[in-house]
Amino acid sequence: MNKTIVITMSFALFGLSGLALSKPGGKRCHKGAEFRKEMLEKFDADGNGELSEDERKAAKEAWKEKMKKKADTDGDGEVSDEERKAFRKKMGKRRCHKGGEKMKKRLLEKYDADGDGELSDDEKKTAKEAWKKKHQERKEKRAKMKKLFMEKHDTDGDGKLSDDEKVAMKEKVKAAREAFKAEMLKKYDNDGDGKLSGEERKLAHEAEKQDMIDKFDADGSGELEGEERKQAGEWMMENRPFHLMRRGKSCRKGGCHKGGKKGKRKGKRGEG
Repeated sequence: MNKTIVITMSFALFGLSGLALSKPGGKRCHKGAEFRKEMLEKFDADGNGELSEDERKAAKEAWKEKMKKKADTDGDGEVSDEERKAFRKKMGKRRCHKGGEKMKKRLLEKYDADGDGELSDDEKKTAKEAWKKKHQERKEKRAKMKKLFMEKHDTDGDGKLSDDEKVAMKEKVKAAREAFKAEMLKKYDNDGDGKLSGEERKLAHEAEKQDMIDKFDADGSGELEGEERKQAGEWMMENRPFHLMRRGKSCRKGGCHKGGKKGKRKGKRGEG
């Protein structure tokens, strides 16, 4: 559970005007890793280090109740329109993640249809629905990746990975990663020093990105969209699962968004 769920909870209770459109400056909220640790301590009832669907639901309900109490300034048990507006304004002054202003700009560019610099109720609804759709697509993608991994590595077909199967899986993924690293060095290590410099990493990134576009850009737009992006993702799951595994791990630690651990991930990616 990371920063994404915080924004989700705010959507559910107060719409897009709160955390999602927070302005830079002012008090910063939690860090992703710290917040995840706190949520696990409070809601990981079975102690397995992850939040199940029921545990996430409990966490979400607790969060909503907490926010409701903060917004309900007159203590009548209900959040009036005036209280909700005041709470949105208060939360808008907080900075809950780096890049908040960029996020607001992107939302306005996409959904501010009348160009007044704010999102109306209808525009917020459109943005929320688009976010939900994207979230569902990501969820389905993760489920598909998990299924693919199980089909490949659950050799006894019992629906779970034994310790031996996990070891075998890690060895296969490691071998694929090492092969990819060797390929990148062969292609882009121009000075032959056995590693990729910053400039060589940049060249490798741009070349590999263009290669993916050449493979899947069916309409020739120069970008991967819709079905093209889906096909590219499926190819990545099949051929470079270590990239997706590393990104998934980074997201769970709260470093998936722009402005998080981008620099750190970039360095690792450049080295293969």
